[in-house]
Amino acid sequence: MKILTKTDEQLVLQHKPIIQWCGLIQILAFVSYLWYSVILGTNVATKLSCNRFSENQVDCKLERLNTVASIETLKIFSPQAAKIVKEEVRSNYYHYQVLILTSSSEYSLLPPISSGDEEPKNQQVADQINQFIANKKNTLEITQEQWKAVSLNIAFALITTLILTPSIAYCVIAPMTKCTFDKKVNKLIIKRKRIFNQKTFEYPLNNIEQVHIQPYFKSHFQVARLALMLTSQEEVILHHNYLSNKDVRDLLESIKSFI
Repeated sequence: MKILTKTDEQLVLQHKPIIQWCGLIQILAFVSYLWYSVILGTNVATKLSCNRFSENQVDCKLERLNTVASIETLKIFSPQAAKIVKEEVRSNYYHYQVLILTSSSEYSLLPPISSGDEEPKNQQVADQINQFIANKKNTLEITQEQWKAVSLNIAFALITTLILTPSIAYCVIAPMTKCTFDKKVNKLIIKRKRIFNQKTFEYPLNNIEQVHIQPYFKSHFQVARLALMLTSQEEVILHHNYLSNKDVRDLLESIKSFI
């Protein structure tokens, strides 16, 4: 909270919850990326169809289905072989992926998110493709799916979102506060502006009985915020977010000297 204006007739204070707003942006960016990766960036099923037009001409069509039923279609000309890529993501936990090789590119059937018993399944798919290329058969059709692995990712994204929901709500409701002590109209005007609404509160200056500090111990240090006690014994919080003790004490002295 800082002083915007200080004259004999008017004192204007403003507080912007920058930390909360920045935190909200970071949390939303993370959650959006997480769901984009799970929903749009993950293929759950694939279909490979190959046709042999001549002894040396084989063309394939690769169709990938993601979790929102969007299909990506790729043309693969003259495949030369298929192989399995094995990647250790942590101790004794591996990802497997089938790659189709051409003279200039590599095409993956499914993203490498499966593990455990998926190794023999992927090996079987690679063997089928290699046998087709070698034995001169006319057609080949293979399907793969990994709904189980993707379902676990969706569950993880859902649980993560639920855990972060209170933090998102806290950041959304953190208001920007503007306090105007105006002797001309004998009023304290408090405007609290949130993302979706704005509220204004007015109190007569001569109804302010006391200005005091509300301390709060956070971890190993102390923070505080300012509050007013009215003659009606109503307590008015000037800013909901806690600030450093020094900043709050400076604001307290400014308000007391003005009133």
